[in-house]
Amino acid sequence: MTRRDLLRAGGEPRQRHVERHRPWADAEVGVDPLAVDRQFCDRGDQYRSAIFYHGEEQRRLAEESKAALERSGKLKGTIATQIVAAGPFYPAEEYHQDYYRKNPQRYKFYKWSCGRAQRLEELWGKQGRE
Repeated sequence: MTRRDLLRAGGEPRQRHVERHRPWADAEVGVDPLAVDRQFCDRGDQYRSAIFYHGEEQRRLAEESKAALERSGKLKGTIATQIVAAGPFYPAEEYHQDYYRKNPQRYKFYKWSCGRAQRLEELWGKQGRE
């Protein structure tokens, strides 16, 4: 089993709606949906982008949303974000939570030195840079 960094939408798993949480469509999430097994400076399977679904309805909505984004041509490349059945969720250690807020200088250095800000702007426009 590998550890994956992920964003968990609020609420109980069965009450969340995939159509309201599309990581590739929201630059605030800060992912590169075209990257395979990496996110910016971080490399490895645990850094792949993925949507974890609960139930067939969420799976279907995620697949439809991904297909619509691919058809839109907004992103230049193949979307690598995987759509995977959710398993157990283990929150990261507290020092990882809201790292960018707790350590703004360190995060800013990381964000610019590894090219994260530049890549997000390339993918999502100026809003991706924030």
